[in-house]
Amino acid sequence: MVIATMNSHFYRPALVTLLLLIATMLVGGTAAYAQVSVRAEVSPQSGDTEDIFTFAVVIEGARSAAAPSLSGGSDFQVRYVGPNSFVSIVNGSITARTSHVFQMTPKREGELLTPAARVTIDGRDYEVAPMSVQVEKGKPSSNLTGKPGDADVIFRQSATSSTAYEGQQVVNIVDLYTAVSLTDLEPMDPTTDGFWQEPISEGDRAQRNVNGRPYETLQFVRALYPLASGTLVIPPRRLRAKALRPPRNRGSSSFDPFDPFSNDLVDQLFQRPEYEQISLRTNQVSLTVKPLPPAPAELQPLLGPSTLVGDTSVTVDSDVSLGRVGESKTITYHVVSEGNLNPLTELSMAAPDGLKVYPERPETKRERRGGKLLLRRSFPFSVVPLKPGLIKIPPVQLAFFNPEKGQYELAVSKEVSFAAQGESLVDERGKPRGSASAPNSPLPTLPPLPFGPDLEYNEATLLESITSAISLKTALLIASVLFGLWLLITLAARLRGAAPVEGLTRDDLERVETLPQLEDFLRRLAASRIPMLREESSLDEIRARVSSQTKDPDLALAVCSVFDELELLRYGTPGQAEDREGTGGLKARVRPLLKAWQAGN
Repeated sequence: MVIATMNSHFYRPALVTLLLLIATMLVGGTAAYAQVSVRAEVSPQSGDTEDIFTFAVVIEGARSAAAPSLSGGSDFQVRYVGPNSFVSIVNGSITARTSHVFQMTPKREGELLTPAARVTIDGRDYEVAPMSVQVEKGKPSSNLTGKPGDADVIFRQSATSSTAYEGQQVVNIVDLYTAVSLTDLEPMDPTTDGFWQEPISEGDRAQRNVNGRPYETLQFVRALYPLASGTLVIPPRRLRAKALRPPRNRGSSSFDPFDPFSNDLVDQLFQRPEYEQISLRTNQVSLTVKPLPPAPAELQPLLGPSTLVGDTSVTVDSDVSLGRVGESKTITYHVVSEGNLNPLTELSMAAPDGLKVYPERPETKRERRGGKLLLRRSFPFSVVPLKPGLIKIPPVQLAFFNPEKGQYELAVSKEVSFAAQGESLVDERGKPRGSASAPNSPLPTLPPLPFGPDLEYNEATLLESITSAISLKTALLIASVLFGLWLLITLAARLRGAAPVEGLTRDDLERVETLPQLEDFLRRLAASRIPMLREESSLDEIRARVSSQTKDPDLALAVCSVFDELELLRYGTPGQAEDREGTGGLKARVRPLLKAWQAGN
């Protein structure tokens, strides 16, 4: 993955001045400026005391304007950065926008106010009111490597907690701090075997102060769900990038940033930037994972395929208007959880008598709330009433483990009820009406087809006969060639599919007795069918290559599902393997996969 360039040199006034000069010379006096407007912008709109906020006074439609005068803003240390201008010319009309940019460092936490601004344009004053910014207390940065002014680039990772329950969400944060310009960033993420991971954010940008020095920051955040108890390690993250070297032979004498003919402007325009390759590596993070306590007997049937760990809720959307017998309604249940919802592929809904239920494909959405990842999985059902009356669907219940309280709880939806009218489609015993065979009825007969006059026969000429013969022979030749090609392709495909998979047979599968042996068999099977895949590859890489290089999507999904279940069983606590499918159940699911792969899919 390549990320866009990070550049600490945001504003180049000399270049902007030159562009404005060229634009004015090209347009001359025939162009007209748009209407003048002034507004303020602040970014980010909330943060902490270690953040650097950008405050900009944006002026649009003005031919020229001096820097704004500020008042107030005592909650921040304010520093003027400079103007950033943009000009576009369309059909003789000039749209000019100048942003006067300030950097603000908060002095305290709380709800702070930015400065007010006043700009004078063509003798008229424009005022901008202060803006509110919510600032929290920043985290200390003493654990970052480097003293003030020493470290140009800082790369580290952290976790929101050092202890967690098995399956509980732990937020992994990778931060990049840079005081130099970086380009061509290539993160090299290691595999995280032992964790199920979900992305929360990729490449959030900000500016922060570290030990009194301003840095640009880039942040990657992921949710990790430990699959086993014990001590787990989040391995170091690695990053390659190109760092901009400082320009050489840069004069420090009288440099005017607004002089378009200064030597430094020529250097900026014609000097080629030089970069050097750098490699970065974060620290590793250790995590102590506690096993889940046994669930109460009455809640075990409501736990689902894998125990949800984290706050969970179940809600329902339904059409409660009057329905008709035989016509469908849609009922959708929404499960929102801090836990890992990926193993929850279906939801059980109790259907009362007289109601036919058809489950549909679930949908998953992701949301970041309070620094954590919330997964929202929606389970739609189409329901068809088979008889009139009031239909009541019992609430859906889902058990989960609350790590904050250390106990199991129950998420319950509301009851769904609606009335249906019309003639019943079932009898008193619940069987469809009209299932008995109907008496035979004579088939309708058609009147005889009318006959028209005899067609006149004209014998074909010699030219028509020759043309017909040539066309027929050509068509037969083309058909024969196509049939031969199809036959060769089919024969080659069957010969390739008939060969066994690198010596792996069903007898080899039947000799598997333990989960490690089954995992070794599946790795050999996948490596023999997927190019560039090795037996020692990580489970994440195996699943990714199987999904992308297997022609049959259903087969790819079935193989990935087996690897998912194998990973859950492998990292489960003792005794849990027997509560799930176990080795025998997985072997039964692997048999048709082996047969399908041997058939060449």
